[in-house]
Amino acid sequence: MKRVSVANGILTAWKFGWPYSRHYLGTAVEPAGIPVLILGFILVLTVSAFPQRSRPTPTPRSDDPIRINSQIVNLLVDVTDHYDRSVTGLKKADFSISDNGVPQTINFFGDGDSPVSIGIVFDLSGSMTDSLPMARAALKNFLIRSHPQDEYFLLAFNKQSRLILDHAVHGEEIVKQLERANPSGNTSLYDAVYLGLDKVEHGVYRKKVLLIITDGQDNSSRYTIKDVIGAEKESGVIVYAIGITRGSFMRERRNSAYNLEDITKITGGQAFFPYDETEVATALDRVATEIRQLYVISYTPSPVA
Repeated sequence: MKRVSVANGILTAWKFGWPYSRHYLGTAVEPAGIPVLILGFILVLTVSAFPQRSRPTPTPRSDDPIRINSQIVNLLVDVTDHYDRSVTGLKKADFSISDNGVPQTINFFGDGDSPVSIGIVFDLSGSMTDSLPMARAALKNFLIRSHPQDEYFLLAFNKQSRLILDHAVHGEEIVKQLERANPSGNTSLYDAVYLGLDKVEHGVYRKKVLLIITDGQDNSSRYTIKDVIGAEKESGVIVYAIGITRGSFMRERRNSAYNLEDITKITGGQAFFPYDETEVATALDRVATEIRQLYVISYTPSPVA
């Protein structure tokens, strides 16, 4: 899945690998009637899909069956106006796609308010004790603002990661589970994110999002942040993070911020670092609104001549 932001009528979309695999320049999604400028190497969008590196195709024998490989490209498109306000209500006919200058056929279009498969990765380690009440309250409001048909996965973690809810359809179930929670123990953040990516990838909807609520510390994971980023490259999941770090020392807050930014930005998501209850609620409101307003567009690239 690739996340594309269209802002102020200017759009450039790239498909690329990480960190140094070849670039496919010139994929553009153009809202009809909005002037579009392809801007060389100026990055004006966020990307959340990384095509797997292709392996050399062996020369077939005469008796081998012929196989045709096609890669469906899924785009999550965020359209905003000059005032950074989301543009809603657009239809399939309002978009056109070109890939390497070749016009493409849109195979699937989902409007900006379609349901999402959402994985919630919630930190229940001892360091979250003071922050738990406000995080829980803000998450409750997030669930209220989300699409009524959303699918949820809830993963809680401290020293170990635990799948609490699988394919849940009611946000109230998440609230009830977290009301019983008591923070304790160390923090296995990377293990939880790794597991969360795997769960959300198997969600039923084309929109797939992972929401992390944590102080950003990790002191007991088997996986590393490099492992997490590697898994993200192969997934179609956009990752958001709410980093509640107010009770940490300055160095810990800085390291936590770096970690969460690295985990989210590579997917086209974003990390927020609210300080108090109001800021936590504002950040989660923003995430809920943004998720609901993403358009889903899929196409199969035409063969390059």
